[in-house]
Amino acid sequence: MTETLADQMEYLTDEQIVRGNASPKNVPVWSIFGRKQAGRQCGHCNFCCIVVPVETPLDKPGGVRCVHLKHKGCGIYKQRPDVCAAWNCAWLYQPEAKILKRPDLSGYAVDCCLHDIFINQELVKVIQVWVDPGRRDAHRAPELRAYLAEMARLHKLPAIVRWPTGTDQAGEEATVLFAPILSGEDWVEISSNMIPVHEMERLKEERA
Repeated sequence: MTETLADQMEYLTDEQIVRGNASPKNVPVWSIFGRKQAGRQCGHCNFCCIVVPVETPLDKPGGVRCVHLKHKGCGIYKQRPDVCAAWNCAWLYQPEAKILKRPDLSGYAVDCCLHDIFINQELVKVIQVWVDPGRRDAHRAPELRAYLAEMARLHKLPAIVRWPTGTDQAGEEATVLFAPILSGEDWVEISSNMIPVHEMERLKEERA
């Protein structure tokens, strides 16, 4: 009998779910950069300015309103840090995300870049979904699950759901989602805690 990912995940430990920036071979072709989808603009949405953590130079914790966010948007937009200028969400750019709702209305945003976690000592690329801590179950929205199921079908990618609460990921709760096509059964959700970035770097170096 073939062992499914769900069977393998049974042995997941807290130390095995981590975020990182490794670049393993055979990275799936998955990109949401390009032209904005017709009819989609940020508008009144400032989800990323509140929920998503921003490290240097802003050191903005996740789930905390950016000090530069004003009534009409970013108060330093023309001089905003590169990390802010480069970030966007799937709702704006990715054709497959047309079924999703705007982040401020849905309570979640799909990150523009894939991220890395360790599963059973293996480095795995995942889609990262940021969720408003005040709307913890937003990741269960039918349209998001349909989107993630399609991404799993096209690119064999699981997802990680995060409810950011600070600038350091250490100890933050996260849940890995495996769509039915990956798990061999129904949706599989495995919750664990993130480890410090420096620990992730050590693990990557050991496997380099």
